[in-house]
Amino acid sequence: LWRMYADGGRLGDAKRAAEQAAKTAASDRDRSVAIEALGDVLVAQGDRAAARRLYQESLEIRKRLAAANPSSAARQRDVSVSLEKLGDVLVAQGDRAAARGLYEESLEIRKRLAAADRGSAERQHDVSVSLDKLGNVLVAQGDLAAARRLYQDSLDIGKRLAAADPSSAARHRNVSLSLGKLGDVLVAQGDLAAAQGLYEESLEIGKRLAAANT
Repeated sequence: LWRMYADGGRLGDAKRAAEQAAKTAASDRDRSVAIEALGDVLVAQGDRAAARRLYQESLEIRKRLAAANPSSAARQRDVSVSLEKLGDVLVAQGDRAAARGLYEESLEIRKRLAAADRGSAERQHDVSVSLDKLGNVLVAQGDLAAARRLYQDSLDIGKRLAAADPSSAARHRNVSLSLGKLGDVLVAQGDLAAAQGLYEESLEIGKRLAAANT
C-alpha cells in the first residue's frame, strides 16, 4: 500500500502506511523492510536526517539476520541494499567519505554474491550499480583515475548483460548511461578524443531506443 501511495505522490499516506507496516511486522525481516520503506518516504519528503536513522536501524537488523544465516544470499543482499541506501543519504548530506565506506562494503558483498552465482543477471547488475555509485563518490573526491576504472568495469558488465538480452531496452539504456559517465571522466582528464567516441556510441544507442519507441 505504501508503494502505491508513494508512486501516486501521496507521501503523507505512504508515510502512515509504512509506519503501520513497521508496527505490525511479523518478523525482523519484515520490520526492516517497513523501516526502510519509511526511510524512502522521508527522503522523498526531504527529511534526510530522520531517514538516515531509519536506514541505520534497518541495516543493523539485516546485519544480525545475515550473521545468523551466513549461507543465505538473500540476507546478504538485504545488507548490501541497506548499505547503499544509507550511503545515498550520506552523499546527499555531504558526507562522501562515510558514504564511500558504505558503498565499498556493499560492493564487496555484491561481488561475492555474483561470483557465487555467475549465471544471475540480477547479481551482475547489482555489482554494476555499486560500481557506479562508488565511482560517483570518487569523482566528487577528485580521484578520477579510480573512478574511471570503476565506470569501465560497470560498462563491461552492462555490455555483457545487454548482449545476453538484446531485446531489453533497460539493458541498453544502462550501457548508454555508463558510456556517458565514462565519457565525462575522460573529458575531465583531458582525453577529449576518447570521450567523443564514447558519447557517439551512447548517442547511437539512444537513437535506436527512441526509434523503437515511436
